[in-house]
Amino acid sequence: MATNNNYFGAYADFTFNKMAYSGSVLYKKSSGRDSDATDGDTYMLNLYAQRHWGNASLKIHGIYIPADDSSNGADRFAANKSGWELNSSNLQIFGTDYYYNNGSQGAKSVYDAAYQGYGLMGLIVSGDQELSNDYYLKYGTGYFRAADDAPDSAAQANGSTLGTEVAAQLGKKFAGVYDISLRGSYGFMGDFYGDDPEDTYKVVAMVNISY
Repeated sequence: MATNNNYFGAYADFTFNKMAYSGSVLYKKSSGRDSDATDGDTYMLNLYAQRHWGNASLKIHGIYIPADDSSNGADRFAANKSGWELNSSNLQIFGTDYYYNNGSQGAKSVYDAAYQGYGLMGLIVSGDQELSNDYYLKYGTGYFRAADDAPDSAAQANGSTLGTEVAAQLGKKFAGVYDISLRGSYGFMGDFYGDDPEDTYKVVAMVNISY
């Protein structure tokens, strides 16, 4: 059996009162040649609001992926895994760790929920600030939950709340080439992972050399 995946997307943006707003929708239609076992469609919706001032910026990002309402899993975005999901959120646990380039790390919100059929709802706030003497600060926080904790295509989850992540990175650049930073992230795990899930965290000291 072969599966045909067709993707259609639309994007729009505008600026009002010094705020930049944008949105995109990606629609996927799948069909099987020999049966309807792989037939299904789904979509992904992203909405953004962003503001720049001086040496700082702030971004609000909302994401929605519906739960898979098919019994065969044909409606989920599983075929869309790239290992680079939510990479601009400054998050490292529920979003992708931007500096980890040898495969995906983090992105628990999409891998554990959306791509397993539960769908995803999330709200992320992130920002960047250039400080004096070539220091900089990056930060982010996000709240995530499954769109449905009991979809037709997956087993009943313990709950809908995936969790909340807070993250920050403080660094300094030298000679425009060397970037030394300390970054950390803490994930407050929700009832999706059990009645009393253990929180998780990540701390990284990094030297990044541009060439």
